[in-house]
Amino acid sequence: FLAAAAPRASDDAPAPPVPPPAPGTASGATEQDKTRARMQGIAARLKGASIFQGLPMEELERIAAAVKLVTYAPPTVLLKAGDPGEKYYLIVTGRVDVSKVDQDGTEKILSSLGAGQGVGEMSLLTGEKCSATVRVTETVQAMVLTRAEFEEMLEAAPELNRHFNRILADRLRSTNQKLTDVIQNGVLGKLSMFSLGELTQALTVSGRTGYLHLMHRNQRGFLTVRDGFVFNAKLVGKDRPEDAFLEMMTWREGEFRFEQSDISTLGLRPIDTTSLLMEGARRADEKARAAAPAGASPPAPTGQL
Repeated sequence: FLAAAAPRASDDAPAPPVPPPAPGTASGATEQDKTRARMQGIAARLKGASIFQGLPMEELERIAAAVKLVTYAPPTVLLKAGDPGEKYYLIVTGRVDVSKVDQDGTEKILSSLGAGQGVGEMSLLTGEKCSATVRVTETVQAMVLTRAEFEEMLEAAPELNRHFNRILADRLRSTNQKLTDVIQNGVLGKLSMFSLGELTQALTVSGRTGYLHLMHRNQRGFLTVRDGFVFNAKLVGKDRPEDAFLEMMTWREGEFRFEQSDISTLGLRPIDTTSLLMEGARRADEKARAAAPAGASPPAPTGQL
């Protein structure tokens, strides 16, 4: 059907009223506009954190597109010592306590963190288990990145990569110094305080030669070390050194002691401990996921903004 021709308006006729812009038009607020406004708001908050200062706004907006703003109520545990690290949390508001179980079994508060400070990066950077527990003490609003998102962020922002590498280097120096003191003195150390990965790294850095004895319940094992390199790993029931090493990686409690000794490694080749540590971390992650209830994604937030 053809529409009837509209009467021609005279020049002095009043203009018809302009209808309000429909949602989704150029003049109205589109979903894209709202999303961009939200990204800019998150980017502005990121810029307030010391680690993100110096990054251009477009880079901050790319990071903002990946993060989730989540609220956690006390006493939610964001990270638990001994568990795989899966997320990075940047605190926007609220406070958390960082604690660790001491050698005598008592929990010790190491620090209290607030707005602009982050937790969880060390496990994501090293692939090791969380070394401390992080518990919410005042309702926290945090920006959350998964492991994959965190890695993508570092790849896209070289300045951030350098920042976290400095944190990692400082942490490794501190850990190695503490471990070197324990190893040098030949005293008993707690496996709950230092992982096998940290122990082998400290031995490598210090270039030690001798035996690293590990005790876990009724099990005893040891590593043969020369000039900081692991040449052998022994454990009852494990014929291959690699299997013995991987089994001892699962020990989260027990004791260790380094015995300095001039040993012979004739006919032996160094074990590729780097590959074993990566394999052990992968197995631990798979085991943790298999043990988690279906659909569970701890810690459970009180609400997502």
